[in-house]
Amino acid sequence: MTHILMKIKFSTRLDMPGYSEVHRLNITITLPELYIEAIAFTGDNPIKFKLNIKTYKFMNQYYSKWHQTEMGTIVLEILKSPSPYVWKNIHSDENYNPPNQYIWWSAYYQYRNQMEAGFQLLDDSERRKEDQYDLEYNKQEKLIEDKKILKIKIQEQTNQIEDQYRNLMYCTQYIYKEGNFIGDPFDWISWEI
Repeated sequence: MTHILMKIKFSTRLDMPGYSEVHRLNITITLPELYIEAIAFTGDNPIKFKLNIKTYKFMNQYYSKWHQTEMGTIVLEILKSPSPYVWKNIHSDENYNPPNQYIWWSAYYQYRNQMEAGFQLLDDSERRKEDQYDLEYNKQEKLIEDKKILKIKIQEQTNQIEDQYRNLMYCTQYIYKEGNFIGDPFDWISWEI
């Protein structure tokens, strides 16, 4: 699960063999993409092959290798960086599947158990990330709700204190302005029951 195995055939059609001679083969591996370019000749006519893949994660260009196998075919072994990563698709978009990309069945059957275990691990880690995100989201929502409730309670208490203060001020001001004696709320003697 630490490497990407790719078999690339330089041919105009899938059911035809690859070109016997491939010139100017350029394989460039950068961190987020793979670029392959080659030229083959049909008589005097040059045919240029280009492959540019924006990859799902990063690749290590220093620990990758390739070799030519049969006519017009190369095999790439690219180290995933940092490894091990489980990739469902080599492309950055997991659901992208170009019409000229096929599964290398012999390699798939050879590493099938590891791939299925890796996919299960990937699904489990994605599920854990989603659960953790939901938990964090719920905590944030609860915190926001608690803040709203706290603001409402503070506002209610402030209103209650203001009402009490207003009533107290009304009673004391009424005594001194009107000259009427209603009773000082702080004086227990003036209270009549």
